[in-house]
Amino acid sequence: MKKSSLGRRSSAAAPPRTIYSEFETTRREKVSGIPVRSRASSADRNVSMSSTLVRSKSTSNIRLEVSHDRRLTGGVERPSRAGAISYGSSARCSSYGGTKSKRDNRPLQDKEWQITALRQVEDVIRSIPEGTELFKTSIKPLTIKLFVDIVNLLLSRLDRSINITTANYKSEIPYLAKLMLYRGKIDKSWLISVNTIHAFPHALGFLHFLASCYLCQTQVDPMSLMYPENFSSSSECNWNFKVILPYLSESSDLYFSDHPDYERKQLELDKHILDLHFKDKDHLNSQIKSMETDIVKLLEANHREKAVSENLEKDVNYLEAELDKMMCEYEKKVEQNNAIKDEIRKIENDIINSEKKQETLNNCMKDKEKVIKDLQKAKEAQLVSFIDIKKIREKCDSLQRDIDAEGKHIQQFENQFFQEDLAIMALQKELEANIKKYTQMLEEFVDEISLENVKIPENIQDLNVEYIKEACRALAELKGKHNMDTKDSTVQNNKNIIEKLIAENAKLESELDSFEEKHNLLKEEINIQLMEHKKKMVELYKDLADIEDKLLQIAKNMPDNYEDLARRQTIIADEMEAELQEFGKRANFILSERVAMFEEYKKNINIMTNAMLQSLKGQKFPWSARH
Repeated sequence: MKKSSLGRRSSAAAPPRTIYSEFETTRREKVSGIPVRSRASSADRNVSMSSTLVRSKSTSNIRLEVSHDRRLTGGVERPSRAGAISYGSSARCSSYGGTKSKRDNRPLQDKEWQITALRQVEDVIRSIPEGTELFKTSIKPLTIKLFVDIVNLLLSRLDRSINITTANYKSEIPYLAKLMLYRGKIDKSWLISVNTIHAFPHALGFLHFLASCYLCQTQVDPMSLMYPENFSSSSECNWNFKVILPYLSESSDLYFSDHPDYERKQLELDKHILDLHFKDKDHLNSQIKSMETDIVKLLEANHREKAVSENLEKDVNYLEAELDKMMCEYEKKVEQNNAIKDEIRKIENDIINSEKKQETLNNCMKDKEKVIKDLQKAKEAQLVSFIDIKKIREKCDSLQRDIDAEGKHIQQFENQFFQEDLAIMALQKELEANIKKYTQMLEEFVDEISLENVKIPENIQDLNVEYIKEACRALAELKGKHNMDTKDSTVQNNKNIIEKLIAENAKLESELDSFEEKHNLLKEEINIQLMEHKKKMVELYKDLADIEDKLLQIAKNMPDNYEDLARRQTIIADEMEAELQEFGKRANFILSERVAMFEEYKKNINIMTNAMLQSLKGQKFPWSARH
């Protein structure tokens, strides 16, 4: 017998058909994988098989109707997998049938299972000649390129038309895994990172699945599964292998042979199998009639069930719509409730913060009220008002400004004194120069013996009245000697000149004495006044420091006699201010008087010195040693 094509071609398009044996209660139904045309060339023939099929768990109440437009096929057709696979779809199933997708029960996260699966996958790849070139020792670490190459190798062994590359593996692997009814997880999230911790178990699970499929294809013989090793005549199940499978094989060969008398041959095969299966036709007809009655009843019950199911389905759809609305409303209510709760928590936090702020403000208000009460008590106990204290401070500042002004005046006076001292020194130098000229003139007209008696000291500090008197006596002696020795008119003239010189010298001496006495007196008076002024300034500074200390003490202790002290300090400050003004006036008057006196003194000295020099200049005395 030729090999069957079971499992090699899809039979999803063929209608469901069933065959029955006389041992219907014990015989199992099997799925046929023989391909059948969707419409045969004998579709217009008069003989046809009924397309109505009612399935149940029991086969005792099922009858077979042979129609003219369809031929009989063995077994029950395998249902389409398109409806069974719900890749990424909802898990809810219809009330009329269907099952959920089974999950992958392999322990992918278990380390021992991973080690075992990794070893099995590596052994399978090494058994393939092309697989030895993919890796050397182990597939770990698993890269994307290595993963794609292994998947392409295993899938190409299952189907040569498959080609997986790094460009299309993200879309092809999920699609092929869906077709192969792979129960594991196929996501692009781990396909792009197969070597990470979360992605490697899924990648290894898929490789293990492909390796298992490859082993099933290479090690399992489908014919050994279709036919048992030993047929037993007593076994009722062996009837399928003895009769049905040969019939199906011959029918398939006839179908694909394109025989010109295909319809007649196929009818003969059908008649032969029916004759073998149904020997007692009367009994068969009675069974068929009873089955038809049961089918009618079942159809009526089915119609009623369909109406009820339709109503139920409408109710279910309505309830699902209402449930969706209620869920939406519930979610909105939950969101509103959460928003209200958040708002309540926010308001509670605001209330707590406001209470804390209110408590802080109350404490601050209490502290401020306490400070205000203390200030009011201090104000009531205070004898001197803040305005009086402010006036006293302004008075002290005014006194300090006056003291600074007087200090500047004193500095100006000292500068003037220094200038006057410089002028006196210049005058002394000028007088010394004139004395030198006078001495030179005497040296020209008087001999050396008499010169020592009439000579005046050149140093102004050594000049005094005694020297001038001695010089006058010497000049008088020279005059007497001149009177005794000479009697001419020139002697008389010289005598007159000498007398004039003596008189002028005496006058100059008296003026110098008076000027010197006045200068000394004025200097002493000024020094005394300066000392007194300095003492008063020191006292003023001390009083000012005392006033400031007392003001600070008053601000701290607030004594009872503060008002009297303030009045006394005000009086003292007024007296000091008056004294300072008086002192300034007096000092200005003294300085102006002294300046005028010095100017006059300087002028007189210059006049007398010039006159004396002019009178002596050009004169020659007869008693001179140079005659």
